[in-house]
Amino acid sequence: IHGPGFLRLEAEILGADHCELGGQLAQRWKLPPSLAETVRFHSRPQAATVAPALVHAVALANELAYWYLDTDEPITVDRLSEESRAYFALVG
Repeated sequence: IHGPGFLRLEAEILGADHCELGGQLAQRWKLPPSLAETVRFHSRPQAATVAPALVHAVALANELAYWYLDTDEPITVDRLSEESRAYFALVG
């Protein structure tokens, strides 16, 4: 289970989603700001300001991993998120 609905459910139950909690933990562990931002914003890469390219790359990898786990259908560019297609200038 994943996606916006899952993030909302996490926030409802825990007070924050796993992205925010992971970002806070990364800061507490004093990881570099680029890594903390990547953890925090991998589900909403458009919010990245420190290392947007890294965050978008991880967001795309996350999307591809979920695709691979959720379906036997081939991965095609047109089925990627609009955010990933726009950032990486991907055309189908």
